[in-house]
Amino acid sequence: MLLFADPMLTAHSIFALGDARRPQDMAMLSPILGRWGLLLEFDEAQQSGERLVELREGAVPVNLAGRFRTVQKAGKETVRCSLEAAALMADCRVGSGRVLALADAALLEDSHDPQDAEQRRAILQKLLRRVSRPI
Repeated sequence: MLLFADPMLTAHSIFALGDARRPQDMAMLSPILGRWGLLLEFDEAQQSGERLVELREGAVPVNLAGRFRTVQKAGKETVRCSLEAAALMADCRVGSGRVLALADAALLEDSHDPQDAEQRRAILQKLLRRVSRPI
């Protein structure tokens, strides 16, 4: 699974507040992340505005990104997570599967620059290939 857990969505939405089609402004995934031994944190002091963070797959745009922290989890399920790119991404083995979780969704935002849009598409394809490979 490729999961985008954005703690503070910055993309413009054409849908009004309260409209079920509007993306949630904040990720509410704490119980799921906790089951995997992850905690999503948000630094309120960070500057807004898009910046690039380097992953193995290339430079990923982020804006008001979160970060993951590993925590002790309850339960018998074995989950192993490694954190990358200053904890922007968690790569987890969950059962016989894999989860790549990014703490920002700016990569999915609409880019009006065709070259930038193509770069975002290429990074997304690389992330999808990575998540489909066994750990």
